[in-house]
Amino acid sequence: MPPEVTGIGMTMGVAALVIFVLLVVFARRRDWAHALLNLVLRIAPFLERLNLGGLLDRVLDGLKPLGAARGLLAVAFWTVVSWTFSVIAGYVLMYTLYDNPRWDAAVLFIALASVAIAVPATFASVGPFEYSVMVGLVAVYGAGADDPRAQAIALSFALILHALNVTTYAIMGAIGLVQEGVSLGQVGAARARSTPASNRTRSG
Repeated sequence: MPPEVTGIGMTMGVAALVIFVLLVVFARRRDWAHALLNLVLRIAPFLERLNLGGLLDRVLDGLKPLGAARGLLAVAFWTVVSWTFSVIAGYVLMYTLYDNPRWDAAVLFIALASVAIAVPATFASVGPFEYSVMVGLVAVYGAGADDPRAQAIALSFALILHALNVTTYAIMGAIGLVQEGVSLGQVGAARARSTPASNRTRSG
């Protein structure tokens, strides 16, 4: 791996561990999370119009399982399971375009793609997702930065991977909505209710 890739990986790993520990702490002590938010709002009062208090409460509700040892272990277990299947699926998919698939490549581009989709930059992360996968493939195979053919293969693979992911999420989401008896109209209405009034005014 190039030094810049390993350096970024180490930095992201440490940052992720620190953030996870903070989430566990806030799951146990909601008052600390609200105290931190109040401090931020005092420093930057213009953020109050974003309704960060309501958003924080919804996040903390989602973090409730981390407040108990059993819930924390369950989260850790299923996180490992989901990442393992993601890496395996990425590795198997590499056989469509690569003669010598590599596990380190699968691990790297899955991790980079996860970071790309965590930042809401574009609709369905189109663009950042593909670029992150290409960066991972080029970094592992050590060639392709100036090779049009290698770049084309990496881009084709990224597009296939993204299309499969979006299709799978859409199908599973639709199944989930049907099982819960929720319509797309209800989802849209709930989203509208959760959007601050100031944002709705500006968008309208």
